[in-house]
Amino acid sequence: MSIRLGYQIPNFSYPGGDPRAIFPTVQQQAREAEAAGFDCVFVMDHFYQLPGIGTPDEPMLEAYTTLGALAASTERIQLSTLVSGNSYRNPTLLAKAATTLDVVSGGRGVLALGAGWFQLEHDQLGFDFGTFTDRFEKLDEALQIIAPMLRDDSGRGYRPPVRRHPRGGRCRHQGARHRRGNPRHRAQHDRQWAPPRRRDDGRRGAAPARALTRDAGLARKRDYPGQQTRSAIPDSRQRPRKAGALAMALTFELTANPSPRSEADRTAILEDPGFGKHFTDHMAVATWTKDAGWHDGRVTAYGPISLMPSAAVLHYAQEIFEGLKAYRHADGSIWSFRPEANAQRMARSAARLALPVLPEEDFIASLRALVAADQAWVPEAPDGSEKSLYLRPFMYASEAFLGVRPANEVTFSVIASPAGAYFSGGLKPVTLWISQHYARAGAGGTGAAKCGGNYASSLAGQLEGIEHGCDQAVFLDAATQTFIEELGGMNLFFVTKDDRLLTPELTGSILEGVTRSSILDLGKELGLDPQEQRIEIEQWKHGVASGEIVEIFACGTAAVVTPVGELRWEGGSTPSTAGAAGGEITNAIRSRLLDIQYGRVEDTHGWLTQLA
Repeated sequence: MSIRLGYQIPNFSYPGGDPRAIFPTVQQQAREAEAAGFDCVFVMDHFYQLPGIGTPDEPMLEAYTTLGALAASTERIQLSTLVSGNSYRNPTLLAKAATTLDVVSGGRGVLALGAGWFQLEHDQLGFDFGTFTDRFEKLDEALQIIAPMLRDDSGRGYRPPVRRHPRGGRCRHQGARHRRGNPRHRAQHDRQWAPPRRRDDGRRGAAPARALTRDAGLARKRDYPGQQTRSAIPDSRQRPRKAGALAMALTFELTANPSPRSEADRTAILEDPGFGKHFTDHMAVATWTKDAGWHDGRVTAYGPISLMPSAAVLHYAQEIFEGLKAYRHADGSIWSFRPEANAQRMARSAARLALPVLPEEDFIASLRALVAADQAWVPEAPDGSEKSLYLRPFMYASEAFLGVRPANEVTFSVIASPAGAYFSGGLKPVTLWISQHYARAGAGGTGAAKCGGNYASSLAGQLEGIEHGCDQAVFLDAATQTFIEELGGMNLFFVTKDDRLLTPELTGSILEGVTRSSILDLGKELGLDPQEQRIEIEQWKHGVASGEIVEIFACGTAAVVTPVGELRWEGGSTPSTAGAAGGEITNAIRSRLLDIQYGRVEDTHGWLTQLA
């Protein structure tokens, strides 16, 4: 059972014998339970079984109506009625009531099995008590009715969006942490990741097995009938859709820019776009409010943002962003590389920064809408070219309010910028400085989230490195200044002479890069043994000196793969292993990634998603 602590409201009495006092009493109890930290409140479905009220189906509906009303007066707590002697008799009615509750509550509905009425009560009202086997069978029947609602391939209806595991339903570290007995990780894995859905949305590659998932409103049916199911989105800030309405995907209607760049200007820019210097004619925008959820999606002219001086983002830095690219293939079609992984990471960042989660389907829809409007800005990329359209989704607290709390109004936007090769003069190794006076992030902080504060905190170390003739800084763990973490915006890899591909394991203070996770997969295809582990900075120094480490490279969306040369620190340095343009493995991985992204080789992983 996944709920840690539940609060049951079983009493049959009400103040002064007045039925009108029932709901206010229950409402107050639910609020108190939520404030006390309970995970769930259960309202018995025979709560209203008072003399003369009628058949057992009626109090079940009254209980679910009460729970639906409680959704408006609570924000986090899960809501449920125990499936007892009333509701198990009518599986169809139970399925409709339970699913409707899950939608109305924004994904907080829980379906639970209870002991139900006592036999004496059944006998008094003339109903058969039945057996527990009967109840399990009826509950299973109700779940079978609910299941087709959750299998709706359109992504609408009752099913909130499915959040897929970044590596096709498997744990990123191949179960190593599971074997080491990390129950917290296992619980998080079970809550957050579900097997991938059938690929019917333009993605290339073989389709994985289709599955009904835990994250789909009420959970999928478990291994035996009658086991409790649960919602995967208990917090109101993570509601994927507007509470109180059927789930509807965002649409991004286009209002064309009345003054776009001329074709001549655009052509000149695309000849030498640089990186982050020029922007397309449009941007995608959507708004979230606490009462209405995500709404008002649109594609409009690129231009200044109107923001009040008291906007929360300017004072409390409640913002996150993503970065990915759109690639034009030889046939003129436009594709993106693993955008669902960016959507999932943005969802994790949003949860850490107390921002609302944008559903994956809406994230990708915003990319498609913007690219469709600005297709002409996606540069052609002949063989060997690395031109693309860089996409920057971002989300920020736009509410005008001074006070330290999560914002009640949030804006999401996507802008686009044509990008050339990161290394305009050809691939060359970077020199790194060990930052010993500054840390990028610490334990329990926001290091695993892609938020501006992490990048701002890396700038002082980067400037320190530049003062010592280096290109960038490498940051160590904040607690001991012993273990390697990452650069200011890139992950690190080490190739050893015995063909191991090492990278610092994710500790909560390292950003999980999409390129990083892709390289872990590609390394196996190149005959390497990818390993995620804690790596001490002394291992780098001694490994290069002894010849144990033969290549070092960094990776990220902008530069793809960058060879690392000399390492410097106060009082010493380690020579480069990269030569003039990186080692054999570094270049092989880089070429493989680029060939997949630009459609020059078959995408056997199913990593590409067509945008236009």
